[in-house]
Amino acid sequence: MKKIILASIAALALFALPSCKKETNTQVQQSFDCSTQSTINANTTLGPGIYNINCNIEVSSPYTLTIAPGTTLIFGQGDQLTVDQGASISAVGTSSNPISFQGAQQTKGYWNGIFINSISIINQFTYCTVRDAGANTGNKFGADVSLYQGTAGFTNCTITNSSDAGIFFYGIYSSAQFVDAAVFNTFNNNTLSNNGSYPLVTFPSSAGSIGTGNTFTGNVNNVVAVRSETSNVSVNVTLAPLSVPYDFLQLSGDAGETFDKVFTVLPGTTILLGSGISLAASSVGTFIAQGTASNPITFKGEQATAGFWGSLAVQSPNGNTFQYCNVSGGGGAASYDINAGQAGMISTYMYIPSARNINVQNCTLSNSGSSGIYLSPGAPAVTPTYNSNVSTANTFSSCSPNVQF
Repeated sequence: MKKIILASIAALALFALPSCKKETNTQVQQSFDCSTQSTINANTTLGPGIYNINCNIEVSSPYTLTIAPGTTLIFGQGDQLTVDQGASISAVGTSSNPISFQGAQQTKGYWNGIFINSISIINQFTYCTVRDAGANTGNKFGADVSLYQGTAGFTNCTITNSSDAGIFFYGIYSSAQFVDAAVFNTFNNNTLSNNGSYPLVTFPSSAGSIGTGNTFTGNVNNVVAVRSETSNVSVNVTLAPLSVPYDFLQLSGDAGETFDKVFTVLPGTTILLGSGISLAASSVGTFIAQGTASNPITFKGEQATAGFWGSLAVQSPNGNTFQYCNVSGGGGAASYDINAGQAGMISTYMYIPSARNINVQNCTLSNSGSSGIYLSPGAPAVTPTYNSNVSTANTFSSCSPNVQF
């Protein structure tokens, strides 16, 4: 009898021990019928679960596609998800139940990616992974996510393994509504990694909306690429320091940028400039690059060659300021020539017959293709206003001359 009781106790104890069996993925396979679901013509929620999608999905206006936490969308080769103008997408996951958009094969460029044509504030991606896309390069860049005249918010997302860019802003509406909305709704604590060209390709008007806590790593060109807009920038832009530089590209049709409002560069920011690229404040704009002794601002070329890029130029009387800036490799022939080939790295426009004001102090200017600072009155002769100690308040190396009056 004693042996039987002991055996029973041992069996109960064994039954009560916690299982060491490894947990498996609890996502449930869901069906997706391309013949009826490829066009979203009503407010629709997908998930949670796994969807294998072998067609293009189009979200029509004015409807919203909601992706539930814990959902995985697996796309076939060459497929894409498009959010039409007036429609919306909400993909708000959690840290324990993230959302994934991926290819059926986890190889770069397997599917086309997500295309957002909408400026709805509903467009949000939180705790999401978008990967394996970028196949559609018809608009100069393919991407995991293309903001095709649209906008969205990204928080705690991973954008990775694109054959081209991670995120690509393509095109900007001319309407005032879109110009004011041509920014990320939010862009914080994201990781953009292992993409085939740039982690992010944007325009000056949207570059200032990049938030904090973002990581850019392992991309072929590990910089935030900034493309020229087709007209002057008509919104205030502030570039904050990132873990990587901003790179103002010289692509076909890109010649630099002119700002009609306030262009501010904050301490600690690094800006690269492509071949012949210039940045300018127009007659109604303002250029403020005010670093500190411990946290200067850097402007330099993509290549460390004298005269590789053009000029940082001003043509307004609006308090243009350069303080604690390290400027090198400019002073070359700009893509649009503002000073008959004589532009210094920091310049006033030669051909503007109006008041121009500039203050340059505590800057280091080196390796110029011409002068360090160009302050000539030009023709017609209107002498710009500048700080009287401009020649002594800055440090010059390999500039010819240091300051051209």
